[in-house]
Amino acid sequence: QGHFRKEIRWSDLVMGDFYERPMLGVPKGLFFRMYERFMESIYPGMIMDMTSETPKVLTPLAGASIMRVDLPGDEPNLEDKAILNDLQEDTTLLFQNPTQTPK
Repeated sequence: QGHFRKEIRWSDLVMGDFYERPMLGVPKGLFFRMYERFMESIYPGMIMDMTSETPKVLTPLAGASIMRVDLPGDEPNLEDKAILNDLQEDTTLLFQNPTQTPK
């Protein structure tokens, strides 16, 4: 759980992994590059680079299955499995003027 410290564009929000060392056992060459390009073509915005010296897999944040926007202190407890299993999307704060109180 977290919050943004400054305004950023949605298109700049990604989630994924960066690795500091090359992955062991990942096949290199044309076939695997074709696989990476195929994955990027069926999932627009995905960046998949598993064969470089610093591999990474990034996907747009909008690809998340549930998105919530909560005020600090109002976040659900994601360690509680009962809450986590019944978590509902709530993005009303995204489209609300922050200077107005909710109705």
